[in-house]
Parts: sequence; structure tokens; C-alpha cells
Amino acid sequence: MRIKVNPERLKECRDDLKLVDDVIRQIRAQTSSVESNLGRLHELSLNRIRRELGKQNRKLEDTRRKVGNLRTSLDEISRRYKETEQKVYELKGIGFIMPPDAQGNGARGNVPAEEKDKVIRDFERDHAKEVKKLDKFLRSGDSDDLTEDDIRNIKYLIYTAEEPYRSIYLNSVSKYKIDTTDSDGQAFYRPWAHKVTYDYPDCFGEDPRGPYTTFFHEGGHAIDDLSDKSKWLGSDTENFKVHSDAIGHEVTLREAIEYDVYYNRENEHSITSIAHKIIDNGSSGSRGNVDRVIEAFKAGDSSGLNKNDLAMYNAVKNEYFKANTGHEEFEAVSDVYGAMSNNALRNGYGHDQPYWSNDETKAGKELWAEYFSYHMAGDGESLDNLLEFFPEASKVLDQYAQSLGG
Repeated sequence: MRIKVNPERLKECRDDLKLVDDVIRQIRAQTSSVESNLGRLHELSLNRIRRELGKQNRKLEDTRRKVGNLRTSLDEISRRYKETEQKVYELKGIGFIMPPDAQGNGARGNVPAEEKDKVIRDFERDHAKEVKKLDKFLRSGDSDDLTEDDIRNIKYLIYTAEEPYRSIYLNSVSKYKIDTTDSDGQAFYRPWAHKVTYDYPDCFGEDPRGPYTTFFHEGGHAIDDLSDKSKWLGSDTENFKVHSDAIGHEVTLREAIEYDVYYNRENEHSITSIAHKIIDNGSSGSRGNVDRVIEAFKAGDSSGLNKNDLAMYNAVKNEYFKANTGHEEFEAVSDVYGAMSNNALRNGYGHDQPYWSNDETKAGKELWAEYFSYHMAGDGESLDNLLEFFPEASKVLDQYAQSLGG
């Protein structure tokens, strides 16, 4: 079969193919241009995003710096306010607070009797209503129990205590009474009777934490029970809440204590902090699991731990005991760390294990009573230890005191 070829048609096809080829080249050139433009646009967008992020980061850092400066300023204002308040008290002859002496006793208890009498006279001259209630309270037990020296010493400590603790105490004395018992140095608060009970005179003798610390400790329990700030009946430390920046939400005192004892990395005495220090140093126990060790301390039982976890458990315990020497000034620390560990971390002072059983509220109650008594009796060293071992819980305690004194 013969095929007839038209030269003119071939020429047209060749011209058409050339035209298509030109169009393809133009499209390719345009595509390359678009890709190049897209690349430049992408880079410009990234640069704009980076600049904006940098700008926002600088603003954030500036805000953080301002907040830090504001916090420092507020701390300075608070410090100056307390100094000014104390100077006003001194000028009025109402009292002053001296540092603890070498034996750990609050030096406010070592002031000569004539100086105490002067402070008491000056205060009572302007506070007749409060004095009447206090006198009735101090005589509410057996009339022969509190001597004139006891009454002078207790009044002096109350009148020279810093605010709001002085007002908290004076405003509470009409709500409960003093009672006595022959119980081998024991003291306790009976909520059903609204009475603080002491073995007299053993509970009023020399106390390494400061004179009459036990007296004010039991008063702290009564105040907690009868203030009715957070609920109508019972201890308000069970329900009272404040916002914790460190934890990120409102917490009870119990929750703040748990955080300080178990998890607070800013507290060098927490189980977490000690465990990570052991891990970082590569010392004995460094291969243990921190979470399992914490759970063992919560239970107060290390029997279920494997070899590595048990080594960490014992290492944490040893490091904690190095910081908590077991002396009297660590009583609150020993007692409450014991409460949170089934007494595995109790070191000398504190309640026996049955006291803590099945009642999670008691740790907060005891920490508040110690905190309050240190402020009233002037035991600065014990108070400093409490603040060091319970940094977040101390903030709750401070806010609780402010609410009671408001």
C-alpha cells in the first residue's frame, strides 16, 4: 500500500511541534520563576515569624523582669512595714522581740521581771477589754495552778508577739478554757469540751524551744478548731485553701505539705530533691526509681522495693537525717515528715504512728500548732527550720494566720 505524503502538511506539523516546544519552555521558565518566588516568599514569612517570636519573647522577658522587680519591691515593703511596726511598739513600750539565746530559748522569756511588768502595764492601760477576757481565761483552770510568775511570763509573751499572732490569741481566749491533768507531762486539746489540758507544772517548765511553747501549741489547736473561718465546726486547716504558684492551683495545707515533703524540687529536703541529688552524684542508690521510692515513703514500708530502689530509699533517708539532726528545734519537721512517711522519717520528736492512722488532717493541724506556738513563744530557730523544710506549706500557714487576724 502506498502512502501519500503531503510536504506542506509535514511542514505545518513541524511548525506546530516547534510552537508546542516553545510553549513548554515558556511554562517551564514560568514554573521556575514561581518556585523561586515561592521560595523567597517562604523565607520572608519565616523571617517575619522569627522576628515576631523574638519580639514577643523580649516582651515576655521584660514582663518577667518587671514581675520579679515588683515581687522584690513587695518583699522590701513588707520587711520595712514589720520594722516600722516593731519600732512603734518599742516607742509605745508595748514590747520588743529579741533573738533567741545560745540555748535556743526565746530571749523574750529571759527579760527581767521589772521590764516585763512595765511592758504589761503599758499594754494593759490601753486594752482594758482584751485584758479582762485574758485574765478570766488564765484563771479558768484550778486557781492554784498558774502562779503570778506564770501569768506575768505568759502575758509578756502575748503582748510582745508580732501581729497578727497577738490579736489572734487575744481574740480567741473567750472561746475555750484551761484545764489540768496528772498525765506525766502530757498536754492536749479536747475539742468536745473546748479545753486545753496540761500536766502542771511539767508543761510549764524550761523548754528548749522557748518558754511556754507547749502552752501556745495547744492554744493553736483550740484556735484552729474554734475560729470557724472555713467551716462551721472543726479544724479550719482541713478546708482552708490558697493559690500556690508553684503547684499551679488552689491547695489545702495538707496538699502543700505533700508537695513539700515528696515533690518540691525547690525544697532541697524533699524526697524528690534528695533522690535527684543522689542520681546526679552517681552515689549509692543512684540507679533507683524515684517514683517507687516516694510511694514506699508514703506507705512507710520499703519491703516491696527491689535492690536498686531500696538502695535509693536508704540513701534518701540518710541524707534527710543529716539535715534533720533530731534536736528540739527540729520537732515540727520530725513530727510532720513522720506523719507523711508512716514515721519512717521521724527523727526523735513527734507523735507515735497510731496517732496519724486514718486521719490525713492531723499533719496540717500539728504544723499549724507548731507554727503558731513558735511565733508566740519566740522560738526563732525552730521557726526557721519549719520555713526551710516546708516552703510552700509555710505560705498557706501565713495566709491562714492573716485570715484569722483579719
